[in-house]
Amino acid sequence: MVVLNDAAKQIIEAQRGLHPQYVFPCNGKAVGQMLNSAWKNARKRAANKYERITGSPANKGFKNLRVHDFKHTFGYRLRAAGVYEEDRKDLMGHKSDKSVTTHYSAPTLERMIELANKVLETDPQQRNSLTIIRKKAA
Repeated sequence: MVVLNDAAKQIIEAQRGLHPQYVFPCNGKAVGQMLNSAWKNARKRAANKYERITGSPANKGFKNLRVHDFKHTFGYRLRAAGVYEEDRKDLMGHKSDKSVTTHYSAPTLERMIELANKVLETDPQQRNSLTIIRKKAA
């Protein structure tokens, strides 16, 4: 299960019904993997659009953005929004060293959605300054 905040849910809902079976099809078929030619081409289009709008070229990080980088950013923004580590682990699907008591008091879906929406409540200037975090390859 993937917990969506209101912004992500809005994007998904806008796509519903555009294809009879899939939310985000690629050439009418299911997407088998995220780092595919469609993603790579979308990155190029986004970098070109950025350059047209701003008048300066997109930086290398933007041009090489990976799907997983969004997960890193989401985790960072959850932390900046004050979401507890245990809840961040649940939202991001990370394994947790939970106690048996914690295991039996799993978070409700409503609570997880509320926490995911916290990234939307941060100061807009702070949200814009939070960038995609990516560890440099050695």
